[in-house]
Amino acid sequence: MGLLDKVRKNLKKEDVEIEEENEECECREEFFIFYDKKWVISPFMEEIKKGDVSKIPIECMLTHYILKNELDCYYISLMNNETGDEYGIWQFDWHGGEMEQDEKLEPEFREISLGMGAVDCAKFLRERLEIGYDIYIEERIEVET
Repeated sequence: MGLLDKVRKNLKKEDVEIEEENEECECREEFFIFYDKKWVISPFMEEIKKGDVSKIPIECMLTHYILKNELDCYYISLMNNETGDEYGIWQFDWHGGEMEQDEKLEPEFREISLGMGAVDCAKFLRERLEIGYDIYIEERIEVET
């Protein structure tokens, strides 16, 4: 079995596990649309919340992600791709449902931190997970080769 086949098999396995996790907690949104992008709940969210930090998606350190609870969200983004040690964090209120770039629905972003280091950003993530936030990542698009 080639590497690509193994990756596909693991992704299918993750999809089944995500579905099982979502069945356990029906209050959690499986996905939402935000600024024309589909944000999906992190694979292995329950294991992550139980302390298995090895299952935190790589997007949390290399690109961007959203932490969300019932009422508010944090958008966290890597700002310096060269060093990987500078993150920006903005908080915004969750209005629910599909959010379009309509002035009535556009959230007000409040800057929490610019230039936060990777260690402090990881601590911020851990603290939010402990109080009930979920990780949402941009939907991964598989490319057939």
